[in-house]
Order: sequence, then C-alpha cells, then structure tokens
Amino acid sequence: MDTPASEPPSPLPPPEPITPGADNVTVAAERGSAVRHLAILSTGLATIAFIPYLITRRQVSTLRRKVDEVGATTTLLKQRQGLGQVAPGAESGPTTAAILAQMRQEIEAMRAQLEQKDSERAESLSGITMDVIDVNEELDQVKSGLTHATDGISWLDSRLKPLEGLGNQTEVNLGEIHEQIRLLRAEQEALRTEVFKLSDEVQTAKTGPQASELQRLLLETKQTRAIFGSIGTSLGDLAHVIERVEIELGHERNGGYDPVERLRVLALQMQDESFEAGERQASNGRRGRR
Repeated sequence: MDTPASEPPSPLPPPEPITPGADNVTVAAERGSAVRHLAILSTGLATIAFIPYLITRRQVSTLRRKVDEVGATTTLLKQRQGLGQVAPGAESGPTTAAILAQMRQEIEAMRAQLEQKDSERAESLSGITMDVIDVNEELDQVKSGLTHATDGISWLDSRLKPLEGLGNQTEVNLGEIHEQIRLLRAEQEALRTEVFKLSDEVQTAKTGPQASELQRLLLETKQTRAIFGSIGTSLGDLAHVIERVEIELGHERNGGYDPVERLRVLALQMQDESFEAGERQASNGRRGRR
C-alpha cells in the first residue's frame, strides 16, 4: 500500500465553553452546606452553655438533701429530749447542746457554700452567654460574606460570557480574570474550611474548661475574619481588572447600572465589616478584663 508523503496538521481543539450553570449549582450547594453547619454549631454551643446549669442543679439537690437529713435529725433529738428519753444530767445536757450547735454550724456552712457556688455559676454562665453571642455574631458575618462572595462570582461568570472569541490581548486579560477568580475561590474554600473546622471542634468538645474552649473559638473566628477581609481586597482587584478590560475593548455600560462600581462598593463593605468586627472583638476583650 502507498503511504501519503505528508499529512495535514490536526486542528487545535476548540476552547471549552464556559458554563456558569454548573457554578450556580455549586454555589447553591455551598450555601446549603454552610446553613447546615451553622445549625450544628449553634446546637453545640447551646449544649456547652447548658452543661454548667445541670452540674449546679445536681449540687444544689445534694446540699438540700443533706440539709433535710440534718433537720430531721435535729427534730428527732428535740422530740426525744422533750419526751424525757434523754435523761437530764450533768453530761447529757452539754453533749446535746454541743451536737445541736455543731449541726447549726454545718447547716450555716452548707448554706454559705451553696450561695457561693450559685453566685460563681451565675457569673460563669453570664460570661459564657456573652461569648456565645459574640461567636454567633461572627458566624453571621462570615455567612453574609460567603453570600456576597458567591454573588460576585456569579456576576463575574455572566460578565465573562460576552468576551468569548476575542483577540490575543483579550485572551491575556481573560487569563488574568480567571486567575483572580481562581484565587478568590481558593480563599472562599479556605474560609469555608475554617468555618467547618470551627463547627466540628465545637460539636466534638465534650470535656475541658469552657473558658479555654471559647478562647480557641474566638481565635479561630479572628482568623476567618482576616480571610474575610482578604476576600474584599480580591473583589476590589477584580473590579479594577474588569474595568481595565472594558476600557481596552471599548465596552459601553448600560445607563443607570454600573456592575463594576457595585462590585467595588461590595469589596469596601466587606473590608469595613471585617474592620468593625475586629474593633468589636477588641472592645469585648477589654470589657472582659475589667
């Protein structure tokens, strides 16, 4: 058989089309997962706050039972002395009086100990409640930041669709935009991982001092807040890149609606929320030390 002298080069594979629908499904799944983990986290925090109450209630019941036993013994001794079962003598009188005085002292000591423990438990529960409220506020802000970030990604995907099939300069600019989107998604994934880690640690924490657990939770929330601020910075960079691409391509914007400016405002809001959360955390720390 004869073989051809030369074969035409194979054509390059066409570029894969961008399908923003799959990204929307992924975004919806991430939102549902974040809501589920937030519910699990709230349940774990409520359990941690309820444990000291059960311990205090058990100790109070034990002390009350002891007081009732001492009261019953005192009543029985008084009845026996009144009925003449205890013979009045030189030694029986002081012995009975000493026993009664000792019982009164024990009752007073138990009562003082009970009041002190009630006061300590009340202060501890108050501090834990404030810390749980702060953690819930931080988680609400993280959830809001995730929602803003996913909305920004969806809008960027819709803006990339009309830019298909342009020249080399356009492809370079699109490469920069895709790189920024990849970095933004990586930061979003890191933030979501931190939130899941925080939720799992709160859910699995069954023993140990509550104060150290809450300090660790607040520290991890501070780290997620730093990532939250970096997302705002990345959104601002994306707005700058898209505005530069539109200027180079001569793209005209619709009157009355500027999506690039909206993305820039969203980035500033996320950075401001991160800064305000840090100031509020510092204020709560100073208030706790006072």
